[in-house]
This record gives sequence, C-alpha cells and structure tokens, in this order.
Amino acid sequence: VNEEFFDNPFLNLKKGKGIELVEVLSKRGVNCLVLFSIPGSKGVIYALANKGIDLLITNERSIDNVLKKFLSLEVTCEPAVSVLESYVCDLTGGKVESSGAF
Repeated sequence: VNEEFFDNPFLNLKKGKGIELVEVLSKRGVNCLVLFSIPGSKGVIYALANKGIDLLITNERSIDNVLKKFLSLEVTCEPAVSVLESYVCDLTGGKVESSGAF
C-alpha cells in the first residue's frame, strides 16, 4: 500500500476535471481510491471502472484508521460501478445513503 498526496492539476477546469484526474491516477498506478462520497458524475464512475480503479467510500477522517481497516481486511475496495449501484438517493431530503460506507 502506497500513500501519496498531490494537488489536482485540473481543479480549475469547468468540465471534465474528474475524468482528467482519473487518467492521471491510472498513469500513477492507482488501483483503489479512498473517498468520503461517491463522485458526482456517472462519467467519472465509468472512467474509474474503465481504468480498473476501485473505490472505498468512508466516513473515516483518519487515513491511518482507513489503512488499518483496509490492511486487516475489515474494509475493501469495490468496483466503481458496484459502489454506484449500492447508493440510494432519498429524493425528498436530498441525502445519499449507502449500505457500503463504513
């Protein structure tokens, strides 16, 4: 497991920044992306899936705790499309809930 932090070079793009970032992540050899919420665009989900980058959605704010849980197999990365399908929108309250986030 390698941990790396870097600035998003596409942050100022009006459109396509997520898909551009997926390309960079793929070239860096990323195979699992830890996020606090699912990406806001289905296009990003499909780009992640196309590049073989899985997702781990978590409410955990400590990367050390996420890594401990991941290394102990308490949590695992899942295919991006599976993560998308596991989320349910509550259209009345605007919340997004999932059975998969820890």
